[in-house]
Formats: sequence, structure tokens, C-alpha cells
Amino acid sequence: GFDGLIGLPVSDDTYLRYNAQILGNNNYQMLVATTDTLDFGFLMAQAYLLPNSYVKLKVEKGKFLPEASLNGFLTIKASLSNDKESSSNIKLDSIQFRNLCLRTETPYLSVDYMGYTGNIKLAGFPVSISNIQITSASDNFNLGFNLALNLDEKLISASTEFKIKSKYTRNSGRERWVYDGIEIKELELKNCKIAGVLTLSGRLKIMDQDPVFGDGFYGDITLAFEKVVSGLKISMASAFGKKDNFRYWFVEGSLVLPKAISIGKPVGINGFSGGVSNRMKKSLGSGKTTSTGIGYIPDESMGLGLKAGVSITAEGDCMGGEASFEIMFNSHGGVDLIGFFGYIEFMAGDMGLGNISSVIEKYNQLSAKELEFLENNPKVAETLKSLKQRDPSAAADALTGAKEKAQQASIAAAAGIIYDFSRESLHANFDVYINTPLMQGAGSGNRAGSAVLHIEPGNWYIHIGTPDNRVGVKIGVP
Repeated sequence: GFDGLIGLPVSDDTYLRYNAQILGNNNYQMLVATTDTLDFGFLMAQAYLLPNSYVKLKVEKGKFLPEASLNGFLTIKASLSNDKESSSNIKLDSIQFRNLCLRTETPYLSVDYMGYTGNIKLAGFPVSISNIQITSASDNFNLGFNLALNLDEKLISASTEFKIKSKYTRNSGRERWVYDGIEIKELELKNCKIAGVLTLSGRLKIMDQDPVFGDGFYGDITLAFEKVVSGLKISMASAFGKKDNFRYWFVEGSLVLPKAISIGKPVGINGFSGGVSNRMKKSLGSGKTTSTGIGYIPDESMGLGLKAGVSITAEGDCMGGEASFEIMFNSHGGVDLIGFFGYIEFMAGDMGLGNISSVIEKYNQLSAKELEFLENNPKVAETLKSLKQRDPSAAADALTGAKEKAQQASIAAAAGIIYDFSRESLHANFDVYINTPLMQGAGSGNRAGSAVLHIEPGNWYIHIGTPDNRVGVKIGVP
């Protein structure tokens, strides 16, 4: 017998120690062993061999024909940028292989079985494998995976396929397998449901080492409402990422509808500009901006929420307005409140909200108003949330400047409407202003008074003014 080192055609410097026996008839049996991991550079992997791996060596026509039969598992670390020097954002542990054969004649490489037992991550997101695909020809070998990703801990999942490519090369009399890049398909979201209210569908591309988001995914998706404004579908920009051990995402877009979607006859929504986000905060002039111009910055302290500017209309153009539309979610992913906080003008006619640019402008104004309010009052974020629940019309004024706008109209109101899912209750406040040639509100700034509507199981009421704050108008006959 004899022993020594034998090179494998899988990288520049991958060797096995062997102990060989001469079997006769020009055949040799070689037992191999390694105390370290092996560099399987052609798959961007490190290999760990089991003791039952071996190399056969036979001689035909005076030529050695070695064949390695390897068993063990791989740890793959690759970069989506196809740059070997980039950080590894694909990590697959414990990819098992059985009877991986390397030969110097065709087929140069084959394998009987590959599976996995370890942890897998793509761009920092946990992944499960539904299928491992192996394709090989005389001079190429591809290792493919069908993957399912969790983009959010509870709510959003996506699927994709990627493969690691390698090719067989001949250079200066040396033959070996070399890495030939990665192919990855766009991630696909299929009807991901959020609290039974929204669904997300679409395709996402890889985001590699983005200066704001780091590794993650971005693309255009469709947000569809199943409740409140059922039937509303919006094509939206989106991004999903991971930073400092927390995951975050947003989707945002705008839409003008040729026909309003009813939120309760005769009132409907004919324009929408806004989005849904989790663990991100809005920012004017910084962060990752969308077509609306609003920026988003990762922020672990922020929760799940939907916020948008909407344009409101009614049949016959008898009413129009603008509002901040908001859905507040609880920590379990369910819905707590749905609210409209804004300004309504009666007998408004065309309010100039018939094109996408005007809807986006209104949303930007609403977002800027709220961000300015919170920046000037940094300790009142919880107070504002409470105000939305206790006094929706006051919240409408804080968010949209509704009272100032209403004072300048003929007949208008600052309005706040919330639906509380836990109590199954609807609560609405209105501050009404009248300023016509024949009639004006009796209060300051032409305020006529306030009204409250409340509906819950087993109880409802309408209050138009109160004994201490009555509704009043002044009538003047020319």
C-alpha cells in the first residue's frame, strides 16, 4: 500500500489524505480522511465528509481514472451580488449529500441524494426549503432550491427559487469545477392576509446592502381591502428588510377611482394615497421615499399601522372632503380601531380631487401636518392616540386643520369617525360651521355647534348640541 494527498477538482486547494491498497487488475482502493473542512468553492460551500467517503482508482490504457464517492454535508455561504468578496446573504447549514461522485470522464459530477436539516437564511430572513433540484450536463452542475420566506414574524410570507451554478473548466492541463454565479427569481407574495382586512400580492426583487435598508426585498405589489372599502385595490411600492435583528416593511401608493367605493351610502372614497408599515416611521425629506414623497426609516419602536389620505365624495356631489384614514392594529395583529379624521364640505361640487397628483398632494399635506404636530409636541403621541378615541373631531383638527378649513366654507364640518372592533361600536363627532349669505353659525368663527353619533350593540344615541353648548345660527334676510 501507499499513502499521500490527492486533489479534488472543486477548488484551487482542496486535498484529501488517502491510504491506498493495490487490488490487482490495475485497480486501487483508496480510503480518504480529512480533519478539516474542505473548500467546495464551485458551490460557495464548505464540505464535511463522513468516514464512508472513498476514492477508487483504476488504470485503463496506461491512464489513471480516479473517481471519488463522497458523503457528508455542506454549509453554503454566498452573496446575491455574485461577488465572492461581498458579505454572505445566503446561508444554508447542513445540506446533506450522498454519493456525490467526481470523475475525470463524463459524467464529471453526479449525486444520488441531497437534503437538509439545518438553518437557512436569505438576506437575513428565515427560510424553509420545499424542494432541492439538481441539474447537470457534461460540463455544468446546478444546485437549485425552492424556498419559502417569512418576511414578517406573523403576517407575510413569500416564495422564490434560486440556484447555484457551476461549470467544468480546462486550463493549462488542469480540469476542475468553478463557481458560475447565482440565479434567483423574484419573490412572490400570494394573498397574504393582514387581520382579515387587507391582502398583499405581488413580486419583489432582491435588495443587496442598501444603505438605508441593508439586505432585503423591494418591488411593486397589490394591496386589496376586504373590509371597510371592500373591492379597493391599489398598486403600491414596497420594501421588506432586516436591520439590527429586527424586521420591518412598508407598502405605499396612490389611486384615483373613476367610481367611488362606498363606505356607507351615500358616502364613498374616490381617492387614496398612503400605506401600511411595520417597525418603520415616516419622515419628510429623509429615509426611503416613495412616489408620494414621504420617507420611511426603520424604527423598532413603531408598530403595525395603516395611514392614508383619502378623498371623500357623495352621490350627486352633495358632499366632498378629505380625511386621514387610519387602521390601528393591536400587538396580536388584529384590528383595534378604524378611523376617519378630516374635513367635510356640504354642497361642495367638484373639490379638485379628480387626478392622482392632487390626491398625492393632499396626502403629503396630511402627513406633513401630523409629523409637524408630533415633532412640535414630542410627548403627546399617546395623547393623540387617546384623542382619536375620545374626541375624533378634535383629532381631525389636529391632523388636518379641519376647523380652519371649515370656517372658510359655506357649510362644512370637522369630522371624526371611529369604529372600535373590541366594543363593536361606531362613534362620530362633528363640529359644524355655516357661513352663507342668509345664515351663519352663532359661535366663534361661524361655528353652529357640534353633534355626536354613537352606535353599539343594545344602545345608540344622537346628541345635537348640549344644554351647555347649544347649536345656534344667525339668520339675516337681505
